[in-house]
Amino acid sequence: MKHGSRNDRLCAAGFTLVELLVVIAIIGVLVGLLLPAVQAAREAARRSQCTNNLKQQGLAHLNYESSRGHFPDGLTMEFPGAGWGVSNIHHVLAFMEEAALDNLVDIDPAESANAFFSRNRDFFVQTKIPGLLCPSVSKWEESTADGYRRDYFGCYGGRGHSEATGSRFSPAIDTPLMVNNGVMIDDGMLYINSRIRFGQITDGSSSTFLMGESVLGGWADNPGRVACPAGATGDGWLLHQPPWYRPGNCGSTKDCGYDRTLRGAWQPVNSGTDCLPQLEQNAIPFGSEHPGGCYFVYADGHVEFITDDIDIDLYKAYSTRAKEDGLSGS
Repeated sequence: MKHGSRNDRLCAAGFTLVELLVVIAIIGVLVGLLLPAVQAAREAARRSQCTNNLKQQGLAHLNYESSRGHFPDGLTMEFPGAGWGVSNIHHVLAFMEEAALDNLVDIDPAESANAFFSRNRDFFVQTKIPGLLCPSVSKWEESTADGYRRDYFGCYGGRGHSEATGSRFSPAIDTPLMVNNGVMIDDGMLYINSRIRFGQITDGSSSTFLMGESVLGGWADNPGRVACPAGATGDGWLLHQPPWYRPGNCGSTKDCGYDRTLRGAWQPVNSGTDCLPQLEQNAIPFGSEHPGGCYFVYADGHVEFITDDIDIDLYKAYSTRAKEDGLSGS
């Protein structure tokens, strides 16, 4: 019996082109099935870290309250004349296990704000606080000429669309800061010289936002972002993600830009930046790069994920501390 050559036997033992294509197709299907699961697992880990970051922020503010008898200011104007003040993060550094940083921040009561920030600029630019950075954020550089980024902001309260006449969640009496930068009201937990005590949180600390996520531009390219509320259209504000230390700028209590320090619940979670009226720095919304919403820490220290589709009245109610909105908790 005649046998084939050695080369013939080797060829017969190999894969045909069709078989190779089938194997490649199967591998492609498996990768397609596994990749979303891997991505979901990574995002779950990032969400866990983000939740922990906000939890630590809540504990730091609560420890500050236990020590001082009130929560820190959202923005403290400690410098003479007009200029930059210091944010709530400055006040709670020692309670964030950042006492060394706290000791390095030297404020001269007689020094102007610009002189202070110029003198300390290198320190702020080089100092990273990991607990202020959401691990899901991908669009923004960690450090700019002003300092290291922050992704968590205090909540100054809710606001409606008719500040002149008032509404259930934003009465005209609660809008003393009608300025070029937009309205900033003071019915939340953190605002200029706020120093809120627990007795003032009549809606309940478990039903009142303390801080939340906000990522400028993080949702700007998201085709599924929440639609703009009626009347909230304009040129928009596109800024660098604010650094952890350089807060809002106040020419006076009637002329403040809080975009670097605080956020309000005027617009839905994850509203697009094209929703912002021109120069309305104070209207920058809460939002994140987590799919479907963002995290908030409440005044009692617990953390919850608030979805994009939350009822807007309920959302605004959570942002206020004493509106008697029927959400009373602890």
